[in-house]
Amino acid sequence: VDIVLGRPTDSTVAASVRVSVDMDVYLDYGTAPGTYPGQTPASRITLGAPGVIDVTGLRPDTAYYYRVRYRPSTEATFRAGDERTFHTARLPGSAFTFVVQADPHLDGNSSAAVFEQTMRNELADRPDFLVDLGDTSMVEKCVIAGSDRCAAPAPATPASVSARYALMRGYFEQVGHSVPILLALGNHDGEA
Repeated sequence: VDIVLGRPTDSTVAASVRVSVDMDVYLDYGTAPGTYPGQTPASRITLGAPGVIDVTGLRPDTAYYYRVRYRPSTEATFRAGDERTFHTARLPGSAFTFVVQADPHLDGNSSAAVFEQTMRNELADRPDFLVDLGDTSMVEKCVIAGSDRCAAPAPATPASVSARYALMRGYFEQVGHSVPILLALGNHDGEA
């Protein structure tokens, strides 16, 4: 089960959930490590279609700890994922931390290893949120050529666009489980 947080406010956060098989998924959460008095309703998430679980009724300017609870449709018992954390929007006038990144491209002129290290560095900063300024999916410029590198420019197809978004989501999942991500479109991100 992979999570990317988004849409952070002073009282909510959205968890985009991606699964490897059809599953029932919910989140346990609370304000102390290992203690989860809050719980979202369970949602059925299907393979190939990320689902969104909204966590509501949160307190402003508060650190939350959560874990994903998941159950493949073939099982009766829910499993527990690793504990993760996020912080609701700070009170006006309070200090906060954010990170900004742009143009990872991941084409023939860039390095997946460098981008992975960038994601680890961003997570280590423990920011309240991450802003990605675009040219991230690059679906108007390249398609995947059997790996994480992009091939020469080619017409985008539904399959190539889906593969490219899945590739980039895999990178965002390295940070997004604990850092809400805000995306902007770049000129190669498929505005059309």
